Amino acid sequence: MDERIPQAAQSRTAVAECLSATTTLWLPVYAAAVALLVALVAWLVDRARARNAVAAAG
Repeated sequence: MDERIPQAAQSRTAVAECLSATTTLWLPVYAAAVALLVALVAWLVDRARARNAVAAAG
């Protein structure tokens, strides 16, 4: 690295580059996880609604 750049600036740059690379690589995984969570919540809400409808009818 360039000796004229202070070490703190080099450190910030290295951390920023690492975080951006990691986030870019893992973004599809995060998106898939969110989609699964949304589907799970929708299914659970539907099951609770169906259970309440059966209980109210019976």
